[in-house]
Amino acid sequence: MRTTIRNLALLFGAQVIFIVLAWSFTGSSEHKAEAFINLNFDTVTKVTITDEDGTVVLEKNSDLWFLPEYGGLQGIDNKLEDAVNKLLQNTVRWPAATSVSAHKRFEVDPENAQKTVVFYQADKAIATVHLGTSPGFKKVHARLNDADEVYALDFAQHELPAKNEEWFERSLLKFSGTIEAVKTDKFNLQKIDEQWTLSSLSEENTVDDTAVTEWLDRFSRLVVTARVDESLVEKITVQDPLLRAEISGEDSEGNTVTRNYAFYKDGEEYYIKLFGEEHLFTIAQYSVEPIVNLDPKTLEQALTAASTSENDATDTNTVEKDSN
Repeated sequence: MRTTIRNLALLFGAQVIFIVLAWSFTGSSEHKAEAFINLNFDTVTKVTITDEDGTVVLEKNSDLWFLPEYGGLQGIDNKLEDAVNKLLQNTVRWPAATSVSAHKRFEVDPENAQKTVVFYQADKAIATVHLGTSPGFKKVHARLNDADEVYALDFAQHELPAKNEEWFERSLLKFSGTIEAVKTDKFNLQKIDEQWTLSSLSEENTVDDTAVTEWLDRFSRLVVTARVDESLVEKITVQDPLLRAEISGEDSEGNTVTRNYAFYKDGEEYYIKLFGEEHLFTIAQYSVEPIVNLDPKTLEQALTAASTSENDATDTNTVEKDSN
């Protein structure tokens, strides 16, 4: 009897050891951390991002990303790469769910996904990711289109927006370089021997270099808000501009640069356009009004004030020398 009990105990122990070993070699390996998506982004040539409001299309050309359905504008440098790389860095182990009903619940089903991102090689879709509900701060439920598993990823939906306005470089119209001359409907400015001259300058005044610099700096900080649809461009640009301004200067490499700006207003909205280019953009009121509403007189300074300032500076230097 004792022998039988001992043999049964040994057999039970062997079964326990076998189960533990089997689980360690099979069950645990099934949930080993692995990449959520296996994708070589360098081979991707097109990406589409879709939500309930619309679709953004980004296409690669010579290592740069463009918006073919938004006037062919160039995308923001590295924005897409940074967002996709963050998505690719996610590793997963245990799924949050696998059932079809859960796909609906977590909003990662093709019919109700909050956002769908498709990666292409040429015109062939090679990977599709559905993004859904958020289980926490900067997290999102996600599912590959050809898989049942739903995972919680360290990723925020806003990093892959489905609005064209979020993808193009909004500072594309700014003047990059040193400004040396300006021609407008109201006045001309030119820099000669590091001094600004003003065409409308009164005889009793001189140019206020500080005021000129402050006004010109606004062209170096120009930021647009959105591209205007082609169907509306003629209606707006057929009007006389609020201001035309030809800005000339040199870029960082010493090349001559000239940009011809035109500013418009239609209703309560302001617009900006470069002559010779097809695109018209909206621009914020606070950015454009100080440019178009400039009174040339504010660029002048009374000679007496200028002389007083110079004398004050001379007197100060004299006092400092005497004290030394």
